[in-house]
Amino acid sequence: MGFFSNLWNGIKNGVSNVWNGIKNTATGVWNAIKKPISYIPIVGEKIVNGVETVGNAINEGAKGVGHLVSGNLAGAIESGKNAYNGVKEGVNKLSNLKKGGIVKTHEMVAGTHPYVMLDGMPKAVSFQR
Repeated sequence: MGFFSNLWNGIKNGVSNVWNGIKNTATGVWNAIKKPISYIPIVGEKIVNGVETVGNAINEGAKGVGHLVSGNLAGAIESGKNAYNGVKEGVNKLSNLKKGGIVKTHEMVAGTHPYVMLDGMPKAVSFQR
């Protein structure tokens, strides 16, 4: 029994080390680009919020796998639900970038004036030189 126990602990430690390496690399990259993205008016903050929500959900899913491996089925189920809901929430935050409230540029209204769509309504734009 000692051989299989040692083998299992070695597998768990190896997977844990790989996961921590991936997580630390992704966290380092995200921390490097998060601040410049957050400076983009309106959209940047939403991107940061959505990505961080999805990242937290992925981490919760990894905890669920850890619970499952250690035999804690109730903890695995709870973490799985939290991970699913977190990913769903994060994706919704990111997909809301396409919906009303974000300015979309268009070429012309009635062929004479440039305009933008703001909350679903065209707004004329004038340019100064």
